[in-house]
Amino acid sequence: MRRFWQPTAPAYAAMGGLYLNDPRQRELAERADPDLPAWLARAIEAYARVRLVPPLGNA
Repeated sequence: MRRFWQPTAPAYAAMGGLYLNDPRQRELAERADPDLPAWLARAIEAYARVRLVPPLGNA
């Protein structure tokens, strides 16, 4: 994804919210597992919080 978009942590985390708030995205994920939308939203938020923070001194 970074090849096309350099997301901020909040923007990337918001994408995870689509699995909870967008009916089409939620339905697609629920087809695989009813608990998947919530899991994906939490996983994407955690990734953004841990991996997309700027390096120390570069804020």
